[in-house]
Amino acid sequence: MTKTIKTDMTTHDGLRVYDLDPQSSELWVVAGPDDWTPAQLEEIDTDNLPTGFRWVDGAEWEQLQAAR
Repeated sequence: MTKTIKTDMTTHDGLRVYDLDPQSSELWVVAGPDDWTPAQLEEIDTDNLPTGFRWVDGAEWEQLQAAR
């Protein structure tokens, strides 16, 4: 993975949005607690997200982008 970005976006359920691989052609975006740093996120197991995290799907990502 490349540099993870902690975005300024939050989901409808109040989770912070993190882009795990902004250079990827695929969507690698998760939502989770606001207090995680990009360095911590680069160490997470994407096959087994930590408690409190979930994947952001394409439809939700588009909604978040449109709301900016």
